[in-house]
Amino acid sequence: GAISGLETVGVGPHDILLSGLVHGAEGFDQTMTATARNEDGSTIAGYNQSFTIRSSDAAATSVSGILINNFSSFSNFFVNGVAQLPVTLHSFDSRRVWIYDLSPPA
Repeated sequence: GAISGLETVGVGPHDILLSGLVHGAEGFDQTMTATARNEDGSTIAGYNQSFTIRSSDAAATSVSGILINNFSSFSNFFVNGVAQLPVTLHSFDSRRVWIYDLSPPA
């Protein structure tokens, strides 16, 4: 006999592309853009998950001047698969910023 049924499967983005940050003066306010993408590079318009960001700059700040590394999560920032976040790096030298999807598929 035939087997039939329904199973729900969680699907997340292939990756989240970060852009918009440039090398600038210490304390220079910038906007980081995060784009949730499929494997073919297209934007996942329906993506709006919770995430957190981290930086190698321990003094980096974001929304309301709060230290990036102290945020537990950001929610409802993605619109049509794209989030724009204020980021200010406070340490001189090259620094990294990365993002964690807090709701990856199980």
